[in-house]
Amino acid sequence: MIDFGYDISDFKNIDPTFGSLEDFKVLLARAKALGLKVVLDLVPNHTSDKHIWFQKALQGHKKYKNYYVWARGRNGDGITPPNNWISVFSDSAWTYVESQKQWYLHQFEYRQPDLNFRNPAVRLEM
Repeated sequence: MIDFGYDISDFKNIDPTFGSLEDFKVLLARAKALGLKVVLDLVPNHTSDKHIWFQKALQGHKKYKNYYVWARGRNGDGITPPNNWISVFSDSAWTYVESQKQWYLHQFEYRQPDLNFRNPAVRLEM
C-alpha cells in the first residue's frame, strides 16, 4: 500500500485490508440504524502502477496507454523530462519508461500514474 492506500488498483472493490464488500454493506446498515453518515474518500485522478490498465499500458496496448498522460522528453533525448513540473511530494512529476521511450505524469507518488481525463473512455470507465 503506497501513500496510505491512495494507489488504487481496483476502483470497484474494497481493499481486503479493510474487509470485504459484504463487510462494507454491514457497516452502512449499522451506521444507518444509528443515524450516522458514512463518508467515502474517492481518488479518481490516478491509479496504482499495479492497476491492470497501467500494466497493459506498459505492455504497449494503445487503448490503455491513452488512459494515462504520456509525453516525450523535452529535448527528444529521453533524458530530460517534458517540463519542470514538480509532484506534490517535491520530486519530478514525470517518470521515464525505457520500454515506451516516454515519460508518464504523476502529480503524487511515482507509483500513482495520472489518468488522462481528456480520453472519453477513461471518463466512461470512471
